[in-house]
Amino acid sequence: MNAFHAPATLTLPPRALHTLHDAQGTQITCNEGCLWVTLDHDPRDIVLEAGQSFTVPDARRTLVYALKASRLALQAPRPAPSAKAGGRLFHRTLAAAIAQVMGPGAQAMKATLEGPGR
Repeated sequence: MNAFHAPATLTLPPRALHTLHDAQGTQITCNEGCLWVTLDHDPRDIVLEAGQSFTVPDARRTLVYALKASRLALQAPRPAPSAKAGGRLFHRTLAAAIAQVMGPGAQAMKATLEGPGR
């Protein structure tokens, strides 16, 4: 996966080439100019004009070629939350739902589900 998570903006002169490695999920947006995007072992030619975007579908080398002077933005997908964080959220949500249904007598169960430090 690419190292950047915030949008990166690039300016390419005419006929410049920019290579992305392992670009799965990266959104390429042409803000100005015209870009030709090609993926290794993919027969498609993707041409982006100002205002158009393309999301790289899988982990392969992606070439971005400026057909004329161009400005583009690259946005990598946000990393998925960890399973541990999702589990804590599930337990807190379950504990809150039980407390709401069972009323004040559910405090002990809520504390057990939430566990120490959750």
